[in-house]
Amino acid sequence: MHAGVAAAEETIVYEAEQAILTGSNEIVEDGDASRGSAVGRFSAEGDCVVFHIEAPQDGFYDLTFIGKGIGSEKTNYVFVDGVQIGEIRCPDGVYGADVLYRTALTAGEHEVRVQKFWGWFYLDSITLTRAETVPDSVYEVTPTLCNANATEET
Repeated sequence: MHAGVAAAEETIVYEAEQAILTGSNEIVEDGDASRGSAVGRFSAEGDCVVFHIEAPQDGFYDLTFIGKGIGSEKTNYVFVDGVQIGEIRCPDGVYGADVLYRTALTAGEHEVRVQKFWGWFYLDSITLTRAETVPDSVYEVTPTLCNANATEET
C-alpha cells in the first residue's frame, strides 16, 4: 500500500453475480464466496464479466478483485473503459484479493471488464476504494551523488 495520508474512506462493493456475463460464464454456488455464489469458469476465448461502476468524484481509486483459481493460480486481464489497465492473479482453491492501485477515474460511470487470459477461475466481487493521497514529500529529493569520487560534472 502507498504511504501517505488516507483519503476519505469510501468503499463500494460490486458483486460479480450482478454484472453482465458473457460466453460460457455462469453463476455458480460456492459457500466460500461472499454471498454464497460467484461467477466462473472463464473457459472459452473471449469470456468476460462486465461491471458498471460509479466513481463518486474525479480521482484515484484502488480496484480490489476477489477471486480463486481452479486447479492452480490463474492470471486474467482487466480493462477499464476499453483500455487494459493490468492483470489480476487468483490463488489456487481459495478466494484471495488482488489490487490494481491508483486507477485514475473521472466522476461518473465506468465499465470494468475482467476477461479470460488463463481463465478457469471464479470471480466473487470488485471493491472500489478511494486511493490514499500521495504526500508532497515524495517529490522532495535531495541531490546526493551515489559515488563518493563523482563530481557534479562527471
